[in-house]
Amino acid sequence: MSYDSQGVRRAAMQVAQLYANGKTPDPEVEMVVRQKLATARIEKCVRETLAISPTLHPAQVEYLAGLLDTPGGLV
Repeated sequence: MSYDSQGVRRAAMQVAQLYANGKTPDPEVEMVVRQKLATARIEKCVRETLAISPTLHPAQVEYLAGLLDTPGGLV
């Protein structure tokens, strides 16, 4: 996957399109589109934060990766 600077906007528009004109989206389609939006938001936040932050310690990287690898996130 490559970075898409318009990813959040594009994904949010896809969510909105699911409900256009009073439509009720298919739950599986909605889940996939909302996952794309969540991914785009997380990617944007991570990229913006890393651009202005000092390099993270490997233990910090491992901790953050663990958050993404844990169902439901924080425990």
